[in-house]
Amino acid sequence: MIDKTAMASMTKCILLTFSILLARSFAQNNGFFGISIIGNFFQAIKNLLRFSIGGLDFLVDFARYSHKEFPDSTPENGDEYDFIVVGAGSAGSAVAARLSEIEDATVLLIEAGANENLVMDIPILAPFILLNKFTNWNYLTEKSDNYCRGMVNQQCKINKGKVMGGTSSINFMLAIRGNKNDYDTWYNMTGDENWSYEGMLKSFKKMETFDAPLVNADPQYHNFNGPQRIANPPYHTKLADAFVEAGRELGFHPVDYNGEKMTGFNYVQATQINGERMSSNRAYLHPIRDRKNLVLTMNSLVTKVIIEKYTKTAVGIEFIKNSNKIRVKAKKEVILCAGAIASPQLLMVSGVGPAKHLESFNIDVLADLPVGENMMDHVAYGGLTFLVNTTDGIVVQKYLSPTDPSLQLFLTKRKGELTTTGAAEGLGYLNVDDPWVHNLEPNIELMFATGTFLSDSLIHVPFGITESQFIQFFASNLYKHAWFIWPLLMKPKSRGKILLKSKDVKTQPRILANYFDDPDDVRVSIEGIRIAIKVSKTQAMQKYGSKMIDKPVPGCEGYKYDSNDYWECALKTYTMTLWHHSGTCKMGKKDDKTAVVDTRLKVLGINNLRVVDASIMPEIVTAHINVPTIAIAIKNLLRLSIGGLKFLRDYARYSRSEFSDSMPKSGDEYDFIVVGAGSAGATVAARLSEIEDAKVLLIEAGGNENLIMDIPLLALYLQLNKPSNWAYLTEKNENYCRGIVNQECKVAKGKVMGGSSSLNFMIAVRGNKHDYDTWYNMTGDENWSYEGMLKSFKKMETFDAPLVDVDPAYHNFDGPQRIANPPYRTKLADAFVDAGKEMGFPPVDYNGEKQTGFSYMQATQVNGERMSSNRAYLHPIRGRKNLVLSMNSLATKVIIDKDSKTATGIEFIKNNKKIQVKAKKEVILSAGAIASPQLLMVSGIGPADHLKNFKIDVLADLPVGENMMDHVAYGGLYFVVNTTDGIVVPEYLLPTNPSLQQFLTKRTGEFTTAGGIEGLGYVNVDDPRADNLVPTIELMFGSVSFLADYLIHVPFGVTEKLFSLFYAPDLYKHTWIIWPLLMKPKSRGKILLKSSDMKVQPRLLGNYFDDPEDVRVLIKGIRMAIEVSKTQAMQKYGSKLVERLVPGCESHKYDTDDYWECALKTITITLWHHSGTCKMGKKDDKTAVVDTRLKILGFNNLRVMDASIMPEIVTAHINNEVRDEVYSPYYQRIISNGSSSK
Repeated sequence: MIDKTAMASMTKCILLTFSILLARSFAQNNGFFGISIIGNFFQAIKNLLRFSIGGLDFLVDFARYSHKEFPDSTPENGDEYDFIVVGAGSAGSAVAARLSEIEDATVLLIEAGANENLVMDIPILAPFILLNKFTNWNYLTEKSDNYCRGMVNQQCKINKGKVMGGTSSINFMLAIRGNKNDYDTWYNMTGDENWSYEGMLKSFKKMETFDAPLVNADPQYHNFNGPQRIANPPYHTKLADAFVEAGRELGFHPVDYNGEKMTGFNYVQATQINGERMSSNRAYLHPIRDRKNLVLTMNSLVTKVIIEKYTKTAVGIEFIKNSNKIRVKAKKEVILCAGAIASPQLLMVSGVGPAKHLESFNIDVLADLPVGENMMDHVAYGGLTFLVNTTDGIVVQKYLSPTDPSLQLFLTKRKGELTTTGAAEGLGYLNVDDPWVHNLEPNIELMFATGTFLSDSLIHVPFGITESQFIQFFASNLYKHAWFIWPLLMKPKSRGKILLKSKDVKTQPRILANYFDDPDDVRVSIEGIRIAIKVSKTQAMQKYGSKMIDKPVPGCEGYKYDSNDYWECALKTYTMTLWHHSGTCKMGKKDDKTAVVDTRLKVLGINNLRVVDASIMPEIVTAHINVPTIAIAIKNLLRLSIGGLKFLRDYARYSRSEFSDSMPKSGDEYDFIVVGAGSAGATVAARLSEIEDAKVLLIEAGGNENLIMDIPLLALYLQLNKPSNWAYLTEKNENYCRGIVNQECKVAKGKVMGGSSSLNFMIAVRGNKHDYDTWYNMTGDENWSYEGMLKSFKKMETFDAPLVDVDPAYHNFDGPQRIANPPYRTKLADAFVDAGKEMGFPPVDYNGEKQTGFSYMQATQVNGERMSSNRAYLHPIRGRKNLVLSMNSLATKVIIDKDSKTATGIEFIKNNKKIQVKAKKEVILSAGAIASPQLLMVSGIGPADHLKNFKIDVLADLPVGENMMDHVAYGGLYFVVNTTDGIVVPEYLLPTNPSLQQFLTKRTGEFTTAGGIEGLGYVNVDDPRADNLVPTIELMFGSVSFLADYLIHVPFGVTEKLFSLFYAPDLYKHTWIIWPLLMKPKSRGKILLKSSDMKVQPRLLGNYFDDPEDVRVLIKGIRMAIEVSKTQAMQKYGSKLVERLVPGCESHKYDTDDYWECALKTITITLWHHSGTCKMGKKDDKTAVVDTRLKILGFNNLRVMDASIMPEIVTAHINNEVRDEVYSPYYQRIISNGSSSK
């Protein structure tokens, strides 16, 4: 049903419109309905009847149209959305519609204006719609003597839509894409081929349904099922035919200017459907008016983008509606689509813009960017008018007479003269410097129209022409049939700018157009004027007696008519613009000092903030900018849409797979309490909850994992996310990490569901047979031998590695954890494996019988995504009622009964509340090799003297925190190649990159590589080819290096000085790396407390290289890595070691042992394999903390199950080993018996 109030309003609007037309007709014709009453009474009755039928029909259509409009809503303060889009114009309507295709994403669309209506969609009324101050921003340029001299106050009028659909609802509907060279220039300026013509063509085709019968459509350039209709208007005059014929006479064939070539003449193509305007509002929002996840608020003036000062992150929008100030939040992104004037104004009042300019208004500067600069526009001379001896020109006043058959034809059938786009009927494109060379980029558009300033006494008003000028130059020929050409300057060299007048957005900004600042713009425009006059002299136009009004323009009488000086004066007097302002938030490379947004349209230096409108154009296009602006929106979202929208839908499904968070209360009781939902803890909790009658509490300090974390290539960046990373630091030491910030090694550990398995490099390595047999020898427990552990390794895995010759004796195919080869590998990875062969190392399954050799990487992945222990063990059981999860909960103490030495519960903090929960059977610490010993020590278990220093009651004097081991590597070996096969991450992160799309849609391609790591080689450097020895070095091969992106070095702590001197000269070059990891270190570190408060991170004494043997082995590993680069396999790609001296090591001769020792102690890299700090051992082992059942020595009901129990570090990345403990025979007994006492 149509709302009665709305219906009344619509009826009033229609009646008012037609009343004005009736009054005008009567006044101008001295007769009723424009007809002599005496002579034509019966004709008048007939026309009145027609008007009634047509008008009522139109009223019904108007009501139906209004019912299709998107409903208005009013958000409340604090409402939260995934995306907030500012501006429902050409771009914003498309952006919001596309984003709302993500079913689980909420989108808020904010529009300053109100609804479009059907009167606005009558094409011929385009000039009159501009008079409506409620739907038009009515900007004005600053006064200038160099242009718009004949305009009111010498200020050019700038009409911009303040209505649903924006300027696409009030413009002249001309649909032009632009020239191929326009977009190839964008590509050259940005370095992003997605903005090239080939890249943009996909967007142009995606958006359109092409319906232009006057064009010979080539399907290579057009589409026939998009949301935006592009059509020839149903009607054109004989003068339009003559214009196209005139083009032929001049040597310009009719051309589809939206096809292969642009130079030539043709009829207009327009954003029309069935003879009516089709705005972006109609194209994108009308069809989805019932979509629940898209919220529209109209009549809402955005006053500020809310940006967090310290994180430089856009978090919401402030706007005014009904005089109320409302603030709403954006969880994912704020997207500005407010246009090339309002978007820069909004950025500047929000603190993003030229620093000095903002400071002059006392605006806090968040980013010093050239916002508002680079403003471009198309200008034209508006005085070329040609009278004709035919009645075929469009005299608008005649058609607006309610009795005119043309009006009736439109009202009843949407045909006839009223379908012409503001009477613009033809376009010609040419380069004035060599007009007949058709492969040159046009610099002039000849816009031909059969409606002129003579057609009606009001048409000049929206263009700002003074009444004095109108009377002197135009009025003497008012209502005569005529045509005009406006020669539009397509490639202006002059640049304007937008500046603030106030920090209040209700005050319109200063617009310094600067038209004709560059003399070449005047020269080209005058050449365009002369070519337009040539058109009038062709036989085709002379057939209708075309004669230019050649009276001097007022103010230019002092110049000789038709001289260049005269035309310069004339065009600076009647300076016309069709409001194609653009470029004020210029897109460019990240190092482009003139750029505001990058090629993904993200504001430089600000997170979660994009601009998607004409302001991003680095160079103005050879087009009316409506269609290119929609294409920009489509381009930005096509990258997101096909792949990204699917990914976001997957993201929502993923979130629903997460285990739900709970809030335990003090005193709640559980059978088992597990601390830490990481590699071990998630597995422990899942396994324990298999006991149906056991109640399990899992406590995790971090929040949920998300699907972005599970994009393998992004492992490089995950450590930058503070909320999901403990971000520990070692103590400063001169013996290692000299080139790391403050000489403190960065230690990344997962503070998130899945723990470090959610942010590591996913490398799945079990270790060497000898590792576990050593454990057996150290503990006397054969269950920790290789044979004992192999059963556990097999039980946990589903093996899916086609690049491995699989031996079922070592693998399983139906376990919870998927172990796979990533779906993609580079040619460099193949070369690495071939290099191994050359060196005598056959490809090997390093998780099989033998470890020594080279191979492709095996990873904890499923279907090309990371598979953390959270995904493997907790996602499948999210509905299990006896497992309770409490996230964002920091365990502060194990509660231990002093007398019985029995663990009875856990104290933790959540939401700033201290909570104590009880454990009836066991407390199990799976907090990792740093947090588990810290938690034990603050709870009274650890080195007695050390605990007493912190006034902690000592419950047991055990060597907690001792025996810390880690794998360290040298991070300075990188090799430049002559191929583009290495992974340069920024290229792949471009939303349009096919690799990104491939991942988002199919989960294949480069993004499946585990942080760019692709191969592993295991060798014993003292006898490399003896495959029965324990490897002492892992050669970790990657096709991504610190050169692949400016940010990659940050998680590893490399100082900016070291990066700039050693790495930056080769930034973004294609390279590969080998990090030689020391597998069997002899040095030992330790964990000590800084405080008895768990919120204070402990002291980490890495003690790397304390034993000189570790240095010796690593140097041999470095030399072996260099040998890999010299093989034929690697030389095929021109592999060349960058031999730049490591800063600080210049005093040592390059390639000596002393040099390499200095280098590795400077660029010390760790992959955070800390272990051994709660060492497992025999009960009489004074260095042990837990027994072989992983129970704390001397305590009841308290275990540690994580990497801290390792008595000796394994020849592996430790993720899998940690999970494997849960499958140990002792722990199997708990599962089978439901009790830890058995």
